Amino acid sequence: MYVETSVKAPTPTVTPTTPAKPTTSTKPVGNKGTTTTTTTKKEAPKTGDTMNVALYASLLLVSALAAVVLTTKKRITE
Repeated sequence: MYVETSVKAPTPTVTPTTPAKPTTSTKPVGNKGTTTTTTTKKEAPKTGDTMNVALYASLLLVSALAAVVLTTKKRITE
């Protein structure tokens, strides 16, 4: 039995918004026209990468140890 169905998604309504205007001071603040700059800590860019490097390093170590054990075991039995 075949039943034909159709689903129509509603069209999204977008309401435009005006961005907030930045507040800037035209007069320098401080000692008679000198400006001061503050240094901020630079953050790494957000890439979305959450890979655990320690996991892969430990897997590499375990596989390397297994290869060494198997090769020495093969040499001993021959």
